[in-house]
Amino acid sequence: MTGHLNLAAMSLSQIPPEVMNMYDSTKALVSWFEMVDLSKADFSGNELTQISDTIFPDWSIKEMEDDEEKTNQFAGLETLFLQHNRLTTIPVGLRRMEQLRTLNLSGNNISMTNQLLNIVWQIPQLQNLSLAKCSLRGAVNLSTMGTEQLRSLDLSDNELTEVDLAEGQMATLQSLVLSSNQLESIPWTALAQCALVDLKVASNKLSGTAFARVDGGFDKLKDLDISHNDFSDLGPAFCALASLQSCSISGNSIRSVPDMSGLRSLTTFLAASNKLEHIPESLHSLSTKLKHVDLSNNAIKTVQPELAAMDELTSLNLDGNPLRQRNLLTMSTTELKVHMQKRLDDQPSVFSDDQAEHIAKAPMRSATQPLYKIVNGVLDLSNRSLTSVSPSSIDFASKAQVVHTLRLSNNDLSALPTELLQHPSIANHLQSLDISHNAKLHSSNYLTSRLCLPALRSLYVVSTGLTALDAFTANLVAPELIELNISCHRISGPIPNIRAYFPKCRLLLASDNWFSSVTAEDIRGLEVLDIRNNQIDSLPVDIGLLGNHDDRQEPGRLRSLEVAGNPFRVPRIAVVEKGTEAVLKDLRRRVPTSEVPAEWEEEIQ
Repeated sequence: MTGHLNLAAMSLSQIPPEVMNMYDSTKALVSWFEMVDLSKADFSGNELTQISDTIFPDWSIKEMEDDEEKTNQFAGLETLFLQHNRLTTIPVGLRRMEQLRTLNLSGNNISMTNQLLNIVWQIPQLQNLSLAKCSLRGAVNLSTMGTEQLRSLDLSDNELTEVDLAEGQMATLQSLVLSSNQLESIPWTALAQCALVDLKVASNKLSGTAFARVDGGFDKLKDLDISHNDFSDLGPAFCALASLQSCSISGNSIRSVPDMSGLRSLTTFLAASNKLEHIPESLHSLSTKLKHVDLSNNAIKTVQPELAAMDELTSLNLDGNPLRQRNLLTMSTTELKVHMQKRLDDQPSVFSDDQAEHIAKAPMRSATQPLYKIVNGVLDLSNRSLTSVSPSSIDFASKAQVVHTLRLSNNDLSALPTELLQHPSIANHLQSLDISHNAKLHSSNYLTSRLCLPALRSLYVVSTGLTALDAFTANLVAPELIELNISCHRISGPIPNIRAYFPKCRLLLASDNWFSSVTAEDIRGLEVLDIRNNQIDSLPVDIGLLGNHDDRQEPGRLRSLEVAGNPFRVPRIAVVEKGTEAVLKDLRRRVPTSEVPAEWEEEIQ
């Protein structure tokens, strides 16, 4: 046994009674000496409406030591996933979970904010808490006892109006997500004393000066998102964020940006849809680090030639600005830098003849004239060497014009174009997204904020730069996703339980990676699984029990399993070459007789 209990995405309306008997020696399927304490339980993606107090009894360890009749088999849990269920309350006994460090309750309907938090704050070792999209309302007090040890807290997508935090209260907090609430203010000075690495407060009702009255602090902050509020200024403390790597201030009312020369680690700066009249003069001082800049939809009229010296800059978006030299809008970032260099040193153009002819003949385009059109619901932006995509470059002339298919393959994107994907004509209608063959896609930070695509059914991410799926599983909300293709990468570790995050997923194509293991629980519910050419050294025999009975095709059962090109020895290559049914049958016959479910007894015998 591994100490992990995985019952994710199984359409459970209650936790099965069998779970309560796992450690009953008269009913156990394994020997007592093979049993280990549970350290992780995953009940996510089900239909649980409540959890009985008998499952998480409100008993202290001392009470259980004094009374042998009182037991709690979940007492040793370190990780508990309950996200995406229908819970309206949580059992009081959770406060007795003395080893629990990670608790995810996101995507439930626990509207009783105070009652919920009164229980949660009593969990003594809790470090990571997610309460996103839980219908929480009103004020949240983070100054109470029990919050001191928190390292990450996600309260996004609720209806919170106020967050109270005393200075010095949450000194270990590293990640705070408050996006998509109704906050009109946040405790800047108290947050400055936290160990924040990640701070997201996008899509609230914040106004005035960001980092108001802050004097020092935020020394470790790397990722900042204050977009889609109504800030008018950035306080002096913003200039001293030496560790900041990614910053989004888009969608505010900011007219000028203070001196940025102190932001020596900054690689991404997003300031679209503000009221900027000039490109920040200090931007060129970040030439050794800054790679991505979005200043679209502002009031910028001129471009400084000093931009030519920004060697690392690969993406500069100026669409939607009333530039005096409108031909600059037709240039790529590279062409723009070369053009600015010519103005700097007054040397002959370094464009090739073909480039010079292309720029000379380029049609003049107004700041608001779109480049790309939607044809029959398909927006095809593939094979265009794009480093970024702004909504202003798309022809959304008709409100009835929606996008159900978006093709972004064979470009130079380093991250998903979230601003485009969140456009009303795309976000709620997109069914198919292809971002394959973007070799410059960041290995892990390709999606740094929450992205909701409620209609998405197919996602193709083939042969890009990513090395992990964490950004997708943490930030992408796609409840209708059926097909996921992540082939041709260097993703390592076990095959992930995709259905824990995308409960309706039935097709997972993950060939040509570095995956090292697979379990039956993590692929349960899939109908098509392709894990060819990985590093899997064994196939668990209980995978055979996931197949179809006889020749029947049943929903949620494996009908196609591709496993060739892995180093396992069982089943033999000759069996693998015969196809799915031969592999599953070979695995089934190796299941110990005592572990064969009743539904398979006749076929296996």
